[in-house]
Amino acid sequence: MTAESQRSCFEDSMVKRLSEGLAEYDLILEDQVSTVIYIDLLVDMEGKIKVADMERNPDILAQIPDFNRMIQREVNELPQVEPALKRGVPVNVKFRIPIELNTN
Repeated sequence: MTAESQRSCFEDSMVKRLSEGLAEYDLILEDQVSTVIYIDLLVDMEGKIKVADMERNPDILAQIPDFNRMIQREVNELPQVEPALKRGVPVNVKFRIPIELNTN
């Protein structure tokens, strides 16, 4: 498996796990929403996954004030992974994943 296909597989897995976790919340939105929020995840040298940065969307935060905490909680539930290696040495790696929010 190439490095690019490993990265793509990892990103797809993260999106799937986060989407499944968010689906368990009983979210009630007053307005129609169709947007993508990007989340930057950091996998550190020990394989721990953390939120490095998160796009802020005022419309989402107005309807779901705890949205950022929900994302953080779901990321904290992700299992530890094997760290990325560069020349055999563990390194930090940042990933940007999309979270699609759609009320349709």
